[in-house]
Amino acid sequence: MDKSYYRIVTLAWLSLASIAPAQEANKVSTPEDNQTPVVEANRAPVQGDSQGSTQEDGKATAQGDNKATSQEDGKATAQGDNKATSQEDSKAAASQASPIQSAARPYSLSIEGPVQIAGSDAAAKAFQTNVLPGMMATERKLLPEYQYHTAGNLATFSFDPSKLVLSADTTARLYFLGEGAGYQNTLGISTTGGGPLSPGAALIFPNASSSVGFAGSGTAIRSANEPLLAGDFVDLGNLKAGTALDFFLIANGAVGGKDILSTNQSLNADGLVHAVAMSKVGSPYLVISFEDMKGGGDHDYNDVYFALDIGKANVARLMGLGAPEPSLAFGALLAGGALLGFGRRRR
Repeated sequence: MDKSYYRIVTLAWLSLASIAPAQEANKVSTPEDNQTPVVEANRAPVQGDSQGSTQEDGKATAQGDNKATSQEDGKATAQGDNKATSQEDSKAAASQASPIQSAARPYSLSIEGPVQIAGSDAAAKAFQTNVLPGMMATERKLLPEYQYHTAGNLATFSFDPSKLVLSADTTARLYFLGEGAGYQNTLGISTTGGGPLSPGAALIFPNASSSVGFAGSGTAIRSANEPLLAGDFVDLGNLKAGTALDFFLIANGAVGGKDILSTNQSLNADGLVHAVAMSKVGSPYLVISFEDMKGGGDHDYNDVYFALDIGKANVARLMGLGAPEPSLAFGALLAGGALLGFGRRRR
């Protein structure tokens, strides 16, 4: 047989033999070597990227949440702090009611309002520090205990308290100054022009007695029988221009007394002056002082005395209704002095 034939067969066989291993190699490497590495290579970066993105997203979200929470907490805290501060400021600004409130209600009259403690708000503190000492010194100087005063004498340093008509709207406050009485007197007010027992009349100090008064115990404490100290006050509220103020005293009213004595002389059963009013130029205060005995008693006019804050305009107008020149001397004395106590026992 021709040798070329054998050479062709051999070449064909070799060609077939080389194809089979190549197919087998391709078959093994494709799923294992090609597919697996590609999947793992692709999968690993995705997981890493996802994890990194998740952490970053989580961090950003947490930061956002924390920031929002912090802002909300801060806002809530600020609101809480502001609310608390506002409440404290409001509380600090408000006056404080006295723990001792007299239960006396002569003639079944209601009270104007509870008595407030001296110096318990800004206005009261300023009055207590800057005004009260001078007023007390002047009261003692002009109206000392047991000094008899005639109407003519009173006119040299006071003006007619029956003319207490407001010329301007005001917010009024009345401060207790002191008392030189053996009685447990009651102080009241009427603003209707109808007199002490007219509708609308009310009590200011149901028991205007003090432990440092003429017949007090001598110790500066409040008690049921001596409920007041100098500077204690009652707010009379908003009063309109044209309002007539009629203050009245019920002599020994806290323990059943019935005699009523008014700043308006025409309303007094004995026809006598039972109150004097004093002030000074530029002051918002009137000082009013009562004689508590029907018929005039010892005429010393210091049995209950108080300061009425009705504003400078009203006081100036009232002083212009006939206040004599010597009344200006009263104002000049309102610069110093101290609150003095007395040791005689109240009867």
